Amino acid sequence: MKKLVLFICVILMITSLHAQTKPNFETMVNKYKVLDSADIKVTYRLLSVKDTIKKNAEEDIQVLLLGKNYSKYYSQDYLEYNISSTKLVLKGANAIPGFNRDGAYGYEIFKNMRNSEMEVTDLGTCIGGNYIYKEAIPTIDWEIGDEHCKILSYTCQKATGHFRGRTYEAWFTMDIPVNNGPWKLGGLPGLILKVSDSRNHYVFECIGLEQLKTKEEIRKYDVKYKEAKREEIDKIYKRFHKDNVAYNLLRGESTLFLNPVTQKWEKQYNAKKPLPYNPIELE
Repeated sequence: MKKLVLFICVILMITSLHAQTKPNFETMVNKYKVLDSADIKVTYRLLSVKDTIKKNAEEDIQVLLLGKNYSKYYSQDYLEYNISSTKLVLKGANAIPGFNRDGAYGYEIFKNMRNSEMEVTDLGTCIGGNYIYKEAIPTIDWEIGDEHCKILSYTCQKATGHFRGRTYEAWFTMDIPVNNGPWKLGGLPGLILKVSDSRNHYVFECIGLEQLKTKEEIRKYDVKYKEAKREEIDKIYKRFHKDNVAYNLLRGESTLFLNPVTQKWEKQYNAKKPLPYNPIELE
C-alpha cells in the first residue's frame, strides 16, 4: 500500500513538472518598440492539419494589424499566453504554466511596405529561444478569375497562385484596396479575406474586420533574438519533429519515463516515433 501511495505521489509530481516551466520566460511583452499605428484590425481563423494521416484540423485565432507603413500578423491565443505569463513573472511567480494550446503558432510577421521587406520572429516555441529572420515580401504570380462570393458582406473575387510548394486559392475584396492578407500572403489589389491551399491543410478565413476608432500600436517585442536564415530555422524544426527527445537533451533538457522492467524513473534518450510535421512552406 505504501509503495502504491508513493508511486501515485511521484506520478503527480512528474505531471506537475510537465505542466509548469521554470520562470526563465523569454517573451516579456511589457518591453517593446512601436513600429507604427494600425487603423484596421482583421481577425482570421486558421485551421491547420499537422498530421496528414489523421487529418484532424487544429484551430488558431490570428490577427492582422494594418498601419500606414507596417503590418503585423500574429496568433491572438499565443499573445494572450505571453501577456498572462509576463504578469506572473513580474509578480515573482516561481513557475508559469506551460503553453499547450494545439494549433497555435508563435510567429509574428512584420511587413514593411516602404521597402518591401518582411521580418519574421519565432517567439519561444517548441524549439526554444526567440528566432528572427528577414526576407523580401513575397511576389506571388496570382491568376485572377471571374468567380465571386460574399465574405462578411464583402464582395470577393477569386485568385489562384503558387508559393513555396503549395497552390493557393484566395478570395480578395476590392472594397478594401489593401495589398495584404493572412500570414505572408498578399500581392492582390484588395485585402485577402479567405485563402486555402489545394489540400486544405491550411485554411485562413476572416471572421472579423474592424475599422479602429482608436489606433492600435504595432509592437515588436524587445527580446533577445537569434538571427538565422529561414532555411536554417526550418531545419531546426525538422530535427525537433524527427526526434524531439534527443533535440531537448541537446538543449540540456531531459524527459523521464517509468521503466516497466525496473519500475524506476529513467531518462528517455530516443523518441518512440517522430512527431507529425506538415509545415506550411514546403520549399
